[in-house]
Amino acid sequence: MTQGEMLYTEGRLAEAWEALQREAKEGSGRAMYCIGQYYLFGLGESGEKPAEAAAWFRRGAPSDPMARVMEALFLRLEAVDREALTEAVSAVEKDAEAGSAEALFCLFALYSTGVKDVIEADVPRAQLCCARAADAGFWQAEMELGLRLLNGQSIPKNAEKGAMYLKRAADKGIGKAEYHLAYCCLAGEGTEKNPSLAVAYYQKALRHGYFHAAVELGVYYEMGVHVKQDRKKACQLYKRAADRGDAEGRAHYADCLLAGDVVKRNPRQAAALYQEAAKGGSAYALVRLGETAFNSGDDGTAFRYFMEAAQMGMPAAQYLTGLCLLQGRGVSADRRAAAVWLRKAAQNGSREAGQLLMQFGL
Repeated sequence: MTQGEMLYTEGRLAEAWEALQREAKEGSGRAMYCIGQYYLFGLGESGEKPAEAAAWFRRGAPSDPMARVMEALFLRLEAVDREALTEAVSAVEKDAEAGSAEALFCLFALYSTGVKDVIEADVPRAQLCCARAADAGFWQAEMELGLRLLNGQSIPKNAEKGAMYLKRAADKGIGKAEYHLAYCCLAGEGTEKNPSLAVAYYQKALRHGYFHAAVELGVYYEMGVHVKQDRKKACQLYKRAADRGDAEGRAHYADCLLAGDVVKRNPRQAAALYQEAAKGGSAYALVRLGETAFNSGDDGTAFRYFMEAAQMGMPAAQYLTGLCLLQGRGVSADRRAAAVWLRKAAQNGSREAGQLLMQFGL
């Protein structure tokens, strides 16, 4: 086991990253496999970049069986070397039988989806491999199993058990696990509701390189919720996430640029960041773009932005979509469709939507 792989297996991700980069330059296929895992699961500062992950698995495949297995998950059928893949799977299964938690986790990834027309998906087997790896103390399996139990993904939901596995990974200093455990503490999902502890976990996640936590912390500092209000710190946190390509970070930093009370006002840069954030999947950015269109009198464009964000499940966007349909702004008035969106918004916590439903008897 190389130094980089050893550090990675122990969950010392920042140290491992430097060692793995060095070992990859020296031609280590296992180092390339581990780097691919960083990009695939968004570990440390890397962010989730499947294309980058696939490239690293491809580079490591000729010399490392786990990289070969992971590479196959990204290839088109005609590009899969079936003989080489079969040999690689046999080697990984042999390591798993010998007790390698890392090999077990690799098999979990393989059997979760399978390789079309080559290896069939086997979800029960995948879950067993993940559970065995988690019970052996491998942080990556603990984190993944915890998330699946928390969300009921492929297995029956068990929030309490999911939070337990996440805490085991979080106790090893895994930023992504700390980030999701913070949500558990905030929502009381699988554990006692504890906002102060949630903030502490978000702060730990950020210290351990999981930059997505910067957005949540930024919102808290901006609003003065669970922490002392500090708009300057909020903007710094948003910028940190934005600089890493986080869509929500870009959207919230755009707010700072538009307001101009903490950083120099720059409407043009703000508009560009909203567009980038919207392309990156930020419902919040879509709403902000819709509001801008509304203010400029372009109701049709505003409605399209609101509808897109509403379909992503954002309560504020669902309310605004319903409002547009009710008032015929940017779209033909439709009370029935308006009622549908307003009810969804109300069910998701929008007080404004509830008040509008009562006001118009919808």
